[in-house]
Amino acid sequence: MSELVAYFLSNLVWSLIVFVILFVAFTAAFARGQLGGFAVALGRVLLSIVTSPFVYMRKAAAGIVGYTREGEEEYRASDQYLLNKLMLTLQAVLIVAVVAALSASLVATWNAWMPPEGSRDAAREQRVRVEEQRVKRQEAATALAALDSEWERKRISAVARFRTGQQRVVNDATNEMTEAEVLINASGNATAGRVLSDMRATANRGDTDSERHIGWTKSRLDSHVNSYWYWLDENTRRPLKNWSEQWALRTNAQFQLDTVTPDVLRLREQPNLEATKQAQERTASELQQMESVLVMLDEQASLRWKAAALTALRCAISIFLFAWLVGVFIEAAWLAVRVAGDVRRIRLNAEGETAEPVAVAGAEQRLTVREPLPTAFPLRT
Repeated sequence: MSELVAYFLSNLVWSLIVFVILFVAFTAAFARGQLGGFAVALGRVLLSIVTSPFVYMRKAAAGIVGYTREGEEEYRASDQYLLNKLMLTLQAVLIVAVVAALSASLVATWNAWMPPEGSRDAAREQRVRVEEQRVKRQEAATALAALDSEWERKRISAVARFRTGQQRVVNDATNEMTEAEVLINASGNATAGRVLSDMRATANRGDTDSERHIGWTKSRLDSHVNSYWYWLDENTRRPLKNWSEQWALRTNAQFQLDTVTPDVLRLREQPNLEATKQAQERTASELQQMESVLVMLDEQASLRWKAAALTALRCAISIFLFAWLVGVFIEAAWLAVRVAGDVRRIRLNAEGETAEPVAVAGAEQRLTVREPLPTAFPLRT
């Protein structure tokens, strides 16, 4: 059956169309074409499923109201005294249980509707923290914007100043190397000339694609001088060492000219740029997380209409089924009591028809038959 219901819901439009067609055909075949009257009667029957427990509760309340002192006497006159009292007590218990269930349902619905305790205070505190974090993010964004504006103003002059400075280093180092070569050649020291030639060859073969490689090449240049240290005099050692130093300065300066971009130069001009960017990104990320938490807390602090409606519906269905089942049980039990009373009355009536009167002391004796106690809801009508 569940598969049929699932298939009906998954094809709802066509299922409803086929249902209407079959309903009209069924009415025409079995209800003699009285579509309107049959539909109204069917609706009333289905509606009575919902209203019947309340009608039963009203009749049960009327039966309890009819239980007076005279009614107690009538119950005592019945041969099913305890059973009648038990049925009446079950009706009273049912009414009390339904009223208690209704009160519990109202409390449960109220609790489901209201937000958890402390959720509104938590949302209020979180909102204050979010506002503080927004101020921090704005301050970080303002600081970064100030650095951007400053760099835009001095970017061209800073790049030009950097390139000019590095080119000056290249030119000065080249001149120093030329002077060192002149001094070495003028010394007449053949060993110094050979060392200079070896240093030139090493410098031409050296790797200059990074500052570390340039340092390695300079170490090899110095090793040439150190290897022939004792064959050189003071007038040749100093120019050779100076040539090595100036080559390193010139090569590093040229490497800076070739590789340094405006972004790298900006980091040199603004050392706090990265820290400012990280602060801006961090505050923005923290603000986003705090806003997500605030949304969650606002949802928790809001009135939960859906949860309240579902709770009320579940409670109503539970009370409805409870009243139906217990009411049917009480009616079935009271029916058995009533059947027992009817059987006794029929038996006594049958015995009364065959009994003959007996004369005692001139008085006429008659067989008396006690009327059974009505066991319907009200004792008196």
